[in-house]
Amino acid sequence: MSATIAFVGSVRMECWVRTPKLPRAGEFVGGAAVVEHPGGKGAIQAVQASRLGAKAVLVGCLGDDSRGRLVRRALSAETVDLEGLRVVEGGTTGVAFFLLPPTGPPAVLVAPGEKTLLTVEDIDRVASELAEARVLAMTSEAAPDVLLRAAKLAQQANATVVLNASPAKSTTLEVLAATQILILREREGHALLGKAADDCSASGLARRLASKGPEQVVVLLDAGGALHFDGEECVPFDPPARLAQIDPLGVEGAFVGAFSVRLGEGGRFRDAVEWGVAAAALVGSRKGGMDVLPTREAVEGALARAPAG
Repeated sequence: MSATIAFVGSVRMECWVRTPKLPRAGEFVGGAAVVEHPGGKGAIQAVQASRLGAKAVLVGCLGDDSRGRLVRRALSAETVDLEGLRVVEGGTTGVAFFLLPPTGPPAVLVAPGEKTLLTVEDIDRVASELAEARVLAMTSEAAPDVLLRAAKLAQQANATVVLNASPAKSTTLEVLAATQILILREREGHALLGKAADDCSASGLARRLASKGPEQVVVLLDAGGALHFDGEECVPFDPPARLAQIDPLGVEGAFVGAFSVRLGEGGRFRDAVEWGVAAAALVGSRKGGMDVLPTREAVEGALARAPAG
């Protein structure tokens, strides 16, 4: 059953720099390979949802420059609904630079773009689209007042509010309190809770985060898979067999997009997490941008091959 899912988040160009090592201050490192892909957390999540058959409404902002035109064309080709995408005349499209060493996590530098920050007026402009959504998925890249306005409109329409707390440090307690489902990576959970989580396990993180307001918490584990806390117990979800995570980029967006679609279709919470884990594993086992986000057939195939839990 098709569902309408709204996404509030970044829309930008991603510049991937694969390098033999991460440079230290003042150090020159040669031999790097550079590839650009349309992306941004909101855009990746919306494309994933569209590939799984949902009507994906993207609320974001772009400049009218060459990068912005490339990103917009890529989103149109993926049949993402762009009524909520504002193009700013004279604005500069944001760019995220990912420095990827052979092993270990990437270093990330984000240039958000001139004049292309989301505003409360952007949210009000698409209030009717938000009212049709069964799920609203937001990332904490947007300002707290923008997220709170979107959450309020979604709640008025009885939609489920999902927050992908990334980057964690910009997530406020007020936004957490307006969230029904919190999704974040394990290391973002530590960043959000600070010293209080220094020695926390993933289950401890989930329980402490739930105390801040969300009804449900999903922690995406650094080793792959996820942990779900429903207010009473923590349930682990392993990735499907034979899908090893070799590239972390896009994993979070694939999870949120697939999770939101299954939830919007009326699936059980467990089913939604399983869909998210399967989509994330499929992305993590490949290298690329939007192109590697899985189709519905791929996700269902991965789940069908997975051993019974």
